[in-house]
Amino acid sequence: MPSTHIELMRNVYGKDHRIILYHSSSLENRQRSKFLERIEMVTERVRKIIYSGNSDSIERARIYLESENLNETIFLPSLEIDQERMNERMSMMGKNAILTNIMDMDTAAIIDLYKKRNRVEHCFRTINTMNIAFPIYHRTPQKIRVHMFFSLMDYLFLSLIYNEIHREDESVSLISTMEYLKDIKYHLCCKWKNRNKENRV
Repeated sequence: MPSTHIELMRNVYGKDHRIILYHSSSLENRQRSKFLERIEMVTERVRKIIYSGNSDSIERARIYLESENLNETIFLPSLEIDQERMNERMSMMGKNAILTNIMDMDTAAIIDLYKKRNRVEHCFRTINTMNIAFPIYHRTPQKIRVHMFFSLMDYLFLSLIYNEIHREDESVSLISTMEYLKDIKYHLCCKWKNRNKENRV
C-alpha cells in the first residue's frame, strides 16, 4: 500500500483519464539502497582509473562517469560527492505516476494492479529464460491465446512447486527450481528403469 497518493483528472484524446501520483516507502528504500551501492561501486572504479597512472586517466574517468550518468554527482579528481545533487536525485525515489482510463476502481486497487504487472512480466521472462514455452513468436490471434494459456499454466505449476520447495530451502529461487525438477525426473527415471529390469528378471 502506498504511503501517500494524489489523484488528478485529465481529458486525453477526447476521453477522461485518471492521473495517480503515489509514493511508496518500500520502493524508496529499495531504490535508495541500490543507488548508494551503485555510487560506491562507481567511485571505486573511478579511483582505480585515476590511480592507473595513464596520461589520459582523468579523461577516461570522466567518460566513465558520463556513461553511468553520475558526472554531475561525483566530482573529479577529488571524488567528492555533490550532496545537493545527491539529495535531489534521492528526493525522486519511490515516486510513480499512473495514467489510466479505469474509472470503476478505487485508487489503492489501481496501484495494486499496476504493481502486479511486474509479476506478469516476471512470468514471461522466467518461462522464456528457462525455455519451457515454445514457440515464442506467433502471428494469429488464436495461436497467441493458446501460447498465453500454456505459458500461464507453465508458470503456475512452476510457482506451485517453487512454493513447496521454498518452505524447506529459502535459498532456492524460481529459476533454480528447475534444478530440483531435473534431479527428481532423473531419479524417477532410474527407479522406473530398475523396476522394469526387475520385472524382466
